[in-house]
Amino acid sequence: MITVSSESNESTYSASQELFHMIIRVSKRDSVLAYFLLEGHEGVALFSTISESLNSPWFREIDIRGTIEFYAMAKALMADIGKIISLEVLTSEIVMDQKQKASRP
Repeated sequence: MITVSSESNESTYSASQELFHMIIRVSKRDSVLAYFLLEGHEGVALFSTISESLNSPWFREIDIRGTIEFYAMAKALMADIGKIISLEVLTSEIVMDQKQKASRP
């Protein structure tokens, strides 16, 4: 059973405009379970498959992003998932939000 507890984090998105960005690689066979576990922790992060990895018969790369408040929780979740399936963290970084102003026609 995977349980992830939230750690106290003084940094908040509204104060810092920081986001976390992770890219993980899992085997194609284990990707269904990885997606299931990520879906089960809805609200921690947004994720999508990196389209270039769809051409690989062996693995999937998953792009994961979220607000800084959930970074510790996301890292703990990756560690817990890594105890169940083979998971490689390719990228784990803090980035600044690049807000785009909506253009009006």
